[in-house]
Amino acid sequence: MTNTRARNFAVTVAKYFLLTMAISFLGWAFETTYVYFQSGRFYNQGFMRLPFCPIYGCSVMVVYWLLGVPRKGVEDNGGVLLKRIQSPLGRWMTYALFAFLIPSAAELIVGSFFDRLFSLRLWSYQSYPLHINGYVCLPVSLAWTALIIFFMRYLFLPIKRTIFRAPDLLAISLAVLLFFIVTCDMTMQYLAL
Repeated sequence: MTNTRARNFAVTVAKYFLLTMAISFLGWAFETTYVYFQSGRFYNQGFMRLPFCPIYGCSVMVVYWLLGVPRKGVEDNGGVLLKRIQSPLGRWMTYALFAFLIPSAAELIVGSFFDRLFSLRLWSYQSYPLHINGYVCLPVSLAWTALIIFFMRYLFLPIKRTIFRAPDLLAISLAVLLFFIVTCDMTMQYLAL
């Protein structure tokens, strides 16, 4: 790999990491606000002390890489799954299906992981109908589907454009710093268990 290609790769990775963390912050802010209005108190439900929920950022990025963003009908701009589907209805149905499955699978895997390895229950949907061991449930998965489609349609590209406009050196520096801080936070939380 030439120096230019290696540098371009590092810049791209740094900017996508920053994008993932920006979405993780927005997910944390959304969830924290929702819980506050439901319970009347501030409660950080995540594993980290920092204001990030990486499950949101990672889920949205997987949706983007697989499906792209929906605009003027679902387009395959960024996604790899929709290129072969010709029917607009079929493309929308596929988008909705994967916008349902990806965060549901993430919640099931992450919830099971923390519960089984650390005996830590980060959330529970046991009081909701149609749940799977309290890790996922149909009403919440349907809500996430709608929120992801809305977010991807109206907010994702402006946020991505803003981050990708950042000077390369600044993006790499921020990404390295944020990665270090997040890693320290997660390590301290793990050691505290």
